[in-house]
Amino acid sequence: LIEAYSSCEEGSSVRVWALPFQGWVKTSLLQEQEVSQEYGLVVDKLQQRLYVFKDGELFSTLLCSTGYPKAGAPWNETPAGEYLLVSWTGGFWSDGGLFCDMGLRVNSGILLHEVPCIIRTDENTGAETRDYGRCERYLGEKASHGCIRVQKELTPEGVNMKWLWDNLPRKPYVKIIIWDEI
Repeated sequence: LIEAYSSCEEGSSVRVWALPFQGWVKTSLLQEQEVSQEYGLVVDKLQQRLYVFKDGELFSTLLCSTGYPKAGAPWNETPAGEYLLVSWTGGFWSDGGLFCDMGLRVNSGILLHEVPCIIRTDENTGAETRDYGRCERYLGEKASHGCIRVQKELTPEGVNMKWLWDNLPRKPYVKIIIWDEI
């Protein structure tokens, strides 16, 4: 018996988003995965914080933004649950010409990534600049399409999204708990 939250994407024939459900899975279909004992992550959707644990102790706290569901886009809700970081997918373009760097895949549709930016290229020199102002101001509140946006500024412990990208192990997988209860 498994319990989970529905995690439908836009265009899905399923019309129930982010609601709990139960179901049965054949034991033969389950896979056992080794999980990192050094690092773990907790996303608190109520506080909009990402907590980084190292060796079972709180190591650093970062601002984040999880999904902002709207009447016309309920699938934007970041699903709560217990997941593994399964791949380092890198940067990608999002709506409105925003670039999201350092994407870490959490499940089929959710990524943990740096707060989005607008990339500008100087026509004369080709130099690239990144403007984070549009999205950075919303860190600490719901603002994404379902992904978890993470601050680029360093915490007092020297942690930010780049630190997570560079330091979290790819194997064994890191556990991430997305929490939305008091």
